[in-house]
Amino acid sequence: MSPTTIPLRLAVQLEPSRLTVRLQNDTASAVRVWDPANSWGGAAWSVVVGAAGARHAHELRPNKQPYTVNLPRCIEVVAHGAEEIVLEPGGLAWTFGEDLSALAEIALDVRVVLDIVASKEAAAQRVATGRTESRKPRSQPPHTWLFRAASAGG
Repeated sequence: MSPTTIPLRLAVQLEPSRLTVRLQNDTASAVRVWDPANSWGGAAWSVVVGAAGARHAHELRPNKQPYTVNLPRCIEVVAHGAEEIVLEPGGLAWTFGEDLSALAEIALDVRVVLDIVASKEAAAQRVATGRTESRKPRSQPPHTWLFRAASAGG
C-alpha cells in the first residue's frame, strides 16, 4: 500500500451484485473528495483487481461516463463521520483496457484507490488532495459486481 495522504479510511464491502465503499473520517474536520460521477472523480477513483495473491493487477476507472453536464460535485465526510458510495466497475462507464474474462472464475483481491491530484478545481471546491486506498478484501466467484453484463445474459 502507498502512504495515505487523504485523511480518510476506505473500507470495501463486496456484495454479490455491488461494491460499496465506506469513507471513514476520524479527524476533527470535514473532508471533501470528488464524486466518482464526474470527470474529476473519474480520474481520481479506481478499483484494482487481480488474481488472489498475484502481483499483476488491473486498474479499472469510471472514465467512459456519458456527460451531458460535467459539474465538480463532491462528497463531504463530516468530522468523525462516514459516508458510503457504490462503485459499479461492471458498468458501461468503467473501462478495463484489457480482457478480464480470465478472472471470472477465480478468487480476486480487490482494493479501491482514491488518488486526487492538486488542481485549481480541487482548490476552489476545497477537495482534499493526495492518496488513500483500502485494504484488499477477497472476492469469490461469480463476481457479479464486476461481471454483471455477462451474468445478466446467462
